[in-house]
Amino acid sequence: MSILKEKLELLLKNLNEQLNIHQGFIENYGPQEKNLALVVAELTKNEEAPHRQRLNDELLRYGPIEPLLEDEEITEIIINSPNDIFIERLGHFSRHEDTFLSLPTFMSFVQRLQFESKIQADLKNPFIDGKWKCFRMHLALPPLVPNYPHLTLRRQKSCGWSLQDLQKREWADEFAFTSIHNLIQQSKNILIIGTTGSGKTSFLSACLKELPEKCRVVAIEDTDEITLPNRLSTKLLTRRDPAGHLPEITQEALLKQSLRMRPERLIMGEVRGQEAKDLLLTLSTGHRGSLATLHASSRAEALKRLEVLVQMGAPQWSLDTIRFLIFKGFDIIVTVDQIAGQRRLKEIAKISSLEREHFTFEVIWQRKERDEKQRVFSHNTIR
Repeated sequence: MSILKEKLELLLKNLNEQLNIHQGFIENYGPQEKNLALVVAELTKNEEAPHRQRLNDELLRYGPIEPLLEDEEITEIIINSPNDIFIERLGHFSRHEDTFLSLPTFMSFVQRLQFESKIQADLKNPFIDGKWKCFRMHLALPPLVPNYPHLTLRRQKSCGWSLQDLQKREWADEFAFTSIHNLIQQSKNILIIGTTGSGKTSFLSACLKELPEKCRVVAIEDTDEITLPNRLSTKLLTRRDPAGHLPEITQEALLKQSLRMRPERLIMGEVRGQEAKDLLLTLSTGHRGSLATLHASSRAEALKRLEVLVQMGAPQWSLDTIRFLIFKGFDIIVTVDQIAGQRRLKEIAKISSLEREHFTFEVIWQRKERDEKQRVFSHNTIR
């Protein structure tokens, strides 16, 4: 690694002389990238092939994460500094063996990702979300994070997961998959819940693949993640303009627009704000076969959180009213989780009744296990 760093330092010095710009040139690589590529090729032509490739990756591509991009076993890449790169493979984090060779090339990499994602972070707007290649990207800038820009890249499967893909990965047993398929065909309204990284969006996309080719789906998202089932379907994305030049467009506004777009099934990428009020009003008036995700670790927590989100949009509503709308709006709660480092289905439950102060449930399928090798499933017949 030290040899490569020395070679890079010399290369940067030569580039500085040949291109007649300061060493920080690479942070504004856009207009000069073609000239830069030609000069780098000339300056590295006598290097050994592995060194030449690595220097090219550092200056012109994505540095140490270049070989990680096509490895679909890697689900998350976390970069906290030029020297601190971590990867999640099959549910477990480990430190990446390679690092960026210099601070200027690391900053160039950060700038390149923003340029390619058509987003820009700055001191006024230090947090941004976007989509880069097949990853969902989150970028945070100092001083709100320590010392260096922090990047989190979460992989999105290019063609989306299917239930068959999940079955091959032992996500659940055959009864669970049959139950899910039947619930989708019966046009049940399904709330998918789970914690961060549990696979809520992956499972949602898999459910959509069970729909008929001529089913019109309208999806609403903050970032472009959900894989649409067919060309008849479409999605609406929120807009947040940190610079303040354009008005913000929220999920609440998009939900109202989606109802004018003839959806057969309505999909909410994640319920996280006062749009919960309009979603429940829509679902409770007979809009069937819809799906949404919510960040929660259990069905009890999910329903409490849903109550709070609805109150944000309708503080004048009573809890009895909100609970009635939840009961009328959602039929099924599916809980997903990470178990022993693997994404797994945890539970399928039907909201069977609404009592005076609580909901009652019929558990259709439930995972009861001590570890991945000792699996115990329980299930009931779907009614």
